[in-house]
Amino acid sequence: SGTLISLRVLGTHHLGVTHLEARGTLPGMIGPLVRALIRARSNALISGATGSGKTTLLSAALSLVPTGERIICIEEVPELAPSHPHCVHLVERKPNIEGRGAITLPDLVRAAMRMRPDRLILGECRGPEVRDVLTALNTGHDGGWATLHANSARDVPARLAALGALAGMSESALAAQAASALDAVLHMRRDASGHRWVAEVGVITREHGALSCEPALSVGADGSVTEHQAWATLAGRAGL
Repeated sequence: SGTLISLRVLGTHHLGVTHLEARGTLPGMIGPLVRALIRARSNALISGATGSGKTTLLSAALSLVPTGERIICIEEVPELAPSHPHCVHLVERKPNIEGRGAITLPDLVRAAMRMRPDRLILGECRGPEVRDVLTALNTGHDGGWATLHANSARDVPARLAALGALAGMSESALAAQAASALDAVLHMRRDASGHRWVAEVGVITREHGALSCEPALSVGADGSVTEHQAWATLAGRAGL
């Protein structure tokens, strides 16, 4: 059919957590949970498909970070735009036509750890940078958030294992790092009408050397919230 051009235009109106609660993206206790995770400096992953609202939720959550803290956002393409006065953006650079001059996401993660970050944020985890992010979150850089493509909260461990393999990590090494570093997983969904909402909340655990994501909350399209066994653990981690 000929040449096709796709343009992705970033919005100029930035939504906060209050706006997302009003629109049904954060129904019930999900809004207070996001606030509590930020307040408790918990490490969290936001998972979901493309266009499900991961970046919008992450930007809104980062707007809750105290203004005296420095946020360092690491991205392949600049999309995060939190309403925060102390935010540093580091963006990946592709190699030139001669194959030189590339600055990769792992390079940026390592550089960011030398910049005194109060919050280390990875816009999207999609490659070997997962090793450096988990290392950072296991060495005192708490309060970190990242987004990840996954079909469900339960599929997050398998997705992490696949990314860890790209970085040369064994499955047991990644499980040990992830279970220690990550406190919560928030999974986003988008239905046919365009409604986006946090559909699942899970807790990363490790049993017999294997990584898993135990359900803590599930949310229906109508906003109904159901508690599961891992909710008590997550509520304790978030200080609720």
